[in-house]
This record gives sequence, structure tokens and C-alpha cells, in this order.
Amino acid sequence: MAKGTVFLLARHSDWGKSQTLKALTGGNHHPRRISITGTKSGVTREFFIKRSSNGDDVEKYWDFAKKETHDWLIAAFSSDADAAHILEYLAERYTIYCFVLEHCYSHPEEAIPQDELAAMQKYAARVSVYSPRKAAADTRAAAFCAFIEAET
Repeated sequence: MAKGTVFLLARHSDWGKSQTLKALTGGNHHPRRISITGTKSGVTREFFIKRSSNGDDVEKYWDFAKKETHDWLIAAFSSDADAAHILEYLAERYTIYCFVLEHCYSHPEEAIPQDELAAMQKYAARVSVYSPRKAAADTRAAAFCAFIEAET
């Protein structure tokens, strides 16, 4: 079976993942799919969106990871909730790309610990760290979308 591709929007709870995904889907948090055209291939692909992260409910995230199969997936990911085990499992099924929100939106002095970043770098084909502090959700979403476009 060929591997799928997953783009993880990564960080802890309350770091802006949900609002970023909402902005990615035009300000609506209901869509489960989005079409994105890659700049590498020029091909438009339909991505399934997993909005809740392993930090929201690690058991449900594991259930999702084990049961669902999507060729193209965008998923919220918490880099502190059983992260290494989940990354290892996902790497068996997907080529992983991580877009990491370096700073907490509500507490911009907080930044990602190097051990969490190293865990993502171990399993991902590419890790992009988004560094701006207090960036608006639509700005974060545009940067995340550009990352996806550049890798597909």
C-alpha cells in the first residue's frame, strides 16, 4: 500500500491551531475537506481535515490514526501528548510534514521546547517553524497553506 501524505499543524493546546484551521477553511470550522493546488505539481488535491488534536483527546486521536486512511490529510497535532508514539505510527502510513507554531498566541513569550521539535524532525520529511508572534489566524493559515502548496 502506498503511503499517504499528512500535514500536521503542530503545537500545544491554545496555541492557535483551531483558529488557524478555521481561517484555512474561510472562517468556517465545519468543512472536513479542502482543495489545495500544489506549486510543485500543479495538481489540485482534496485534503481531509482532522481538526481535533491528540491534546484534545489522545484516545480518539489514536482511534482516528488507526482506522482512517486518507491519501491527503491535514491534522491538528499536539507535540506534547504522546507525540513521539503517534509520530512513529503515522510515519509508517504517511509521509509527514510539520508546520509548527513556535509561539503560543495568547502567551507569545512561550516557545516550543527543542526536544519536541527534535521529535518531529526525526519522523517528518520536512518541518517548518512559524516564528511570528501574535500573528492573526488568517496570516497563520496563509503561511500554512503556502507550506502545503510548496510541498505538493
